[in-house]
Amino acid sequence: MARWMNLGVSGQCGWPGARMEVSFGERSFVLLPQTKETSASIHLESRASQGVEDMTTVNRFLSVVSWAYKDSLRNEYGWSGSPAPIPVPARNLARSINSYFLNKWTPLTDPKQRLALALYREAVSLNSLPYQFLGFFKIINILHKSGAAQMTWIRETLPKLRERGIEERLGWLEKNEADPARYLYESGRCAVAHAFGDPLVDPDDLTDLRRLSADLNVVRALAEYLIKHELQVPDYP
Repeated sequence: MARWMNLGVSGQCGWPGARMEVSFGERSFVLLPQTKETSASIHLESRASQGVEDMTTVNRFLSVVSWAYKDSLRNEYGWSGSPAPIPVPARNLARSINSYFLNKWTPLTDPKQRLALALYREAVSLNSLPYQFLGFFKIINILHKSGAAQMTWIRETLPKLRERGIEERLGWLEKNEADPARYLYESGRCAVAHAFGDPLVDPDDLTDLRRLSADLNVVRALAEYLIKHELQVPDYP
């Protein structure tokens, strides 16, 4: 007898407005839309009693979709064992609906590519600005291990960024910081990761949060550049 896994989904990514079947490599999912009574949800026929591999497959799929739409997507979990897909009861999960949803997705096979998209989905889904900033920096850390290596890479990459909306901040960094790469690493990444020394980020201090908010899109653009151009992950796998 079939055993289906039923998982709620939240976030700001697009999601089909009607029942849809999609493929992800050799696996198939049923996607159900959000309604007044039910959450947007994803369903797959489970292959194992524990469901660990199945849940990982779902998370890999959500990470690819999150990357494709460049927005948040969270697995809200649920239950398994039903003979057919069952809608997940609503939990007031606000989301946007996008009808232009691909019906065939390609899983990534390279471990570093998969890790990068997992960290990207985690970062865009966080509701903490400091940890979102740190999440994007962790993507840089996949290929550039030491602080010195990360700063060198940032120096080389900042002039290559072409994303809209970051020109003003890049100009400010070039004008006000002798070394923008060191500033982003020490006053951003290290200040968030550590609670000793100087500089540090106090999550209650609006001055710190405003500064991080201004730098966040630059660090996100750096992470996206690494994913696209160094890890060779396409925008729409």
